[in-house]
Amino acid sequence: MKYYFKTLLFALILIGTSCQNQTEQKTHFAGKGGNGHWQIGSDEDANVWESFTRALASKNMKMLDSIVDDSVFIEDYSGWTMTGKKEFMGSVNQMLSNQNNYMSFDINWIIPTQWVDSAGNRPEDANGGWLISGFNYTYNSGDTLLYEDEEANIHVKNGKIDFIRFYNFRNKRSALVEKSFSIDMSEYSEEFKTVNLSGNFNNWCGDCALLTDKDGDGIYTGTTKVTEGEIEFKFSLDNWGVQEEFEAGSNGTKTTGKYTNRVLTIDNQSDDPYQFKFNQTEK
Repeated sequence: MKYYFKTLLFALILIGTSCQNQTEQKTHFAGKGGNGHWQIGSDEDANVWESFTRALASKNMKMLDSIVDDSVFIEDYSGWTMTGKKEFMGSVNQMLSNQNNYMSFDINWIIPTQWVDSAGNRPEDANGGWLISGFNYTYNSGDTLLYEDEEANIHVKNGKIDFIRFYNFRNKRSALVEKSFSIDMSEYSEEFKTVNLSGNFNNWCGDCALLTDKDGDGIYTGTTKVTEGEIEFKFSLDNWGVQEEFEAGSNGTKTTGKYTNRVLTIDNQSDDPYQFKFNQTEK
């Protein structure tokens, strides 16, 4: 968990603020008046937000249902709103109904906050607290991969999220093109059930981009949407039960941080399939 309690940042965000009731908090994040102050809030509330983003990324509807309040209210930077768990869960299910669709959240920082009055007591939302969080959001939609740099105000009460307001600071759209890939598994002697293509174009999803061997020749093929330009990827087995391993600097690879992955430049001019052998870097 990444908490950066920068004194100056906290002061700039919260100085001079107060609240009168929960409705004003939800509308403005900080209410009106001057009879109290904000203080550092609960790590447990921050954990709820982390669980929320993790559930969305892993398509864990059961977890998501358990941490969203029945009366949740969500608003984005365009003014679009959503009210109630039923509407929210229906929208998420629709967005992620395609196996190859995904969303991901890379949380950069979280600041838990709690309002107290001049006597040091919490107001009506005694069982709740506010979070301010900055994160990167990625979602694939049709032929477009959407990347956004966002912040959010989140209210957590009784361990459930009942309010989110999103703010967008930067977004980027990348074209997705449909390409065919094949991987020769004939020299791999261990048992496995599934073969998938996992990369930065699908958030390294372990069960997306499924490849199949319909004729039983040991060569698994499939078609999936990837971003144009440079991509990093690996072939993985049984939802990351096994993955390809490469030495840094080997042909056709790129090392990003501690990971060495296959690298490829994608354009929309060729329809030829990309062919590989498992754990071998030469096509």
